[in-house]
Amino acid sequence: MNLNEIERLTRRYTSLILDVIGPYRDVPAPDVYTDAQTMAWIMDTYSQFKGYSVPECVTGKPISIGVQKEELKLHH
Repeated sequence: MNLNEIERLTRRYTSLILDVIGPYRDVPAPDVYTDAQTMAWIMDTYSQFKGYSVPECVTGKPISIGVQKEELKLHH
């Protein structure tokens, strides 16, 4: 799959699991074949559906888009 296909797949899958993920439910984290970009797409899609930025809905996203204090503790 090329990068555009992976992004479309990730965003579509995220839209289908919105009811089971989130900061007070299940917080997705990077795993096999995923990276910070994948997590950023998930966060962006989740945030678009919520209508505001929700950086705490995933871990492993790029630092530039909002790493939570708890995530920083895990990395150090």
